[in-house]
Amino acid sequence: MVERMGRAWRVCATGLCFSCFGLGGLALRLLVFPVLALPPWSAARRQRVCKDAVHHAFQLFLWLMCAVGVIRYEVRNAQRLQREGLLIVANHPSLIDVVFLIALTRRADCVVKAGLARNPFTRGPVLATGYVQNNSGAQMVQDCIASLRAGNNLVIFPEGTRTPADGSLRLQRGAANIAVRGGFALTPVVIRCEPPTLRKGEKWYRVPVRRPRYVIDVREDIDTRQLAKADADDAMAVREVTLALTEYFSGRYAVQALEQEIKELIVSSLSLEEVAPADIDSEAPLFVEGLGLDSIDALELGLALQKHYGVSMSGDKEAVRARFASVATLAAFVTAHRAEQASA
Repeated sequence: MVERMGRAWRVCATGLCFSCFGLGGLALRLLVFPVLALPPWSAARRQRVCKDAVHHAFQLFLWLMCAVGVIRYEVRNAQRLQREGLLIVANHPSLIDVVFLIALTRRADCVVKAGLARNPFTRGPVLATGYVQNNSGAQMVQDCIASLRAGNNLVIFPEGTRTPADGSLRLQRGAANIAVRGGFALTPVVIRCEPPTLRKGEKWYRVPVRRPRYVIDVREDIDTRQLAKADADDAMAVREVTLALTEYFSGRYAVQALEQEIKELIVSSLSLEEVAPADIDSEAPLFVEGLGLDSIDALELGLALQKHYGVSMSGDKEAVRARFASVATLAAFVTAHRAEQASA
């Protein structure tokens, strides 16, 4: 009963948040940006000020979503976004990913669909900030390079759209084109949401049973020169960088990120004060040998995993023992559960 009431509240609260988002876009267009157009600023200065206004508006929107219980989130290594001229590339699991990145980044520029310039709720921010529109190929790349060289931070989702529910990635070459032809490093951001929400093709009111938790993980810069062969021309280098990014966001890194999250959950849920997540070997046994957990720890960890990932620990004794063998086996179990949920 309590769970159903909580879910009903989050449906209403989500509707409230997105209504406020739309009204906020109109307020920026009709009230804020006309005022910011009055001072005798240069066009570049006016766009920077408008970008700051959107930055703070998105921060307020995230605060509202957390305050009313729609989401919660954690940002890791946020200081890496406090620089200028960053080419930020991120995966795109949900509708509000761009809100996170612009809220966390000053002078954030981004590539937006040309249709947003005709939408009454988004037209104001898109035109006032000078966001790059994707209505031209080669010119769009040049506009992005110019924005980065002017000191803006460019946010790009290489997929071009939200990730499908099955988790398969198909990256476009835009980000790689900008990086290779402009000579920029990439600042990768991995966004995870558990349980998944606001995915591609999913209605906003289809809220999950539990309150979603976002993790925004800002990783170390990637030198694109290390991703392509030294003798590759630009076209070949763009293809190689795109393939490397696909592997980065969907391959071994995704597994490592999940394993790190499980290690942190083990330490926090079992109050292992003398153990750091980095001290836990992903392949080492969790019980008896290795970390040395016992049956009481297994029960507490099982409850924590069920609460955090929505997995069920039911099954025969041998199957449960196999799942709890190590962090790696727990990560494989969670991954399999996510795949089942996506295909359901």
